Amino acid sequence: MDEIKDIFSRFAPQIIYIIALPAFFICFMLVYTPAWCLDFLPIGRFGYYFHITMLTCIVAGGAGLGRSILYVLRRKINKNLYYAWCLLEVVVTSLFMGLYIWLMSRMETAYFPAVAYSFTMVALTSIYPYTVIHLALLLQYRRKKTEEAEREPDDRIRFYDSRKNLKFAAMVSSIYYISADENYVNINYMDDTGKTMSYVLRSSMKSIEELCSFHSLVRCHRSYIVNPKHVRILRKDQKGLVFADLDTPQSTSIPVTKRYYDNLAELI
Repeated sequence: MDEIKDIFSRFAPQIIYIIALPAFFICFMLVYTPAWCLDFLPIGRFGYYFHITMLTCIVAGGAGLGRSILYVLRRKINKNLYYAWCLLEVVVTSLFMGLYIWLMSRMETAYFPAVAYSFTMVALTSIYPYTVIHLALLLQYRRKKTEEAEREPDDRIRFYDSRKNLKFAAMVSSIYYISADENYVNINYMDDTGKTMSYVLRSSMKSIEELCSFHSLVRCHRSYIVNPKHVRILRKDQKGLVFADLDTPQSTSIPVTKRYYDNLAELI
């Protein structure tokens, strides 16, 4: 799928544009106060800062309208259409800005020269946020895709520490179960010789649960995550407690709570 379509399938990137474009515009105008901005602005009794505020509102309105429509059309968007849309946003904003200048000058300033002036002003002040935001979103998207690619089911599960350093990797099929031990988790797996081994990872069940779920390892207890493929049978003891008997060499049994029983039972 096209990167642009993926990036703008959510509304959050549109919000970033709606906020960033007018924010950069007004900051640029107030901080640098470029002299060429005074050429067509009828300063009069309203003052430069009043007009800059109104022009900023026009930029915000143009960004809000354009990005809202873009979100509606997100399924049809592609790279070329997106770049054309950005240009269209600048043109539409310039038309309204030119109309504002034309009206505030009491029509003494010709409309189309005011639009041309507005286009220059909007284009020059918008190219920076458009470029920076787009590159940032594109970088974030590609980083996310890279992480997803690393996590795609390839029958290998990788466990990372809090600093994103790879600590342990194993075939998913070799994992028997994972148990919690205070600030650590014990990953119980079968090594190449068929022996049951345990790797201690400094982590919590909550932090690895999503990763395990992605690789079809399921929670069966607040302190246990199990591989359904190694569950030989679910049984109840005399007290009515449910246990999952695993096909480990030691015939390991781990508890299963009522909350997770149905989900696990469907997978074995």
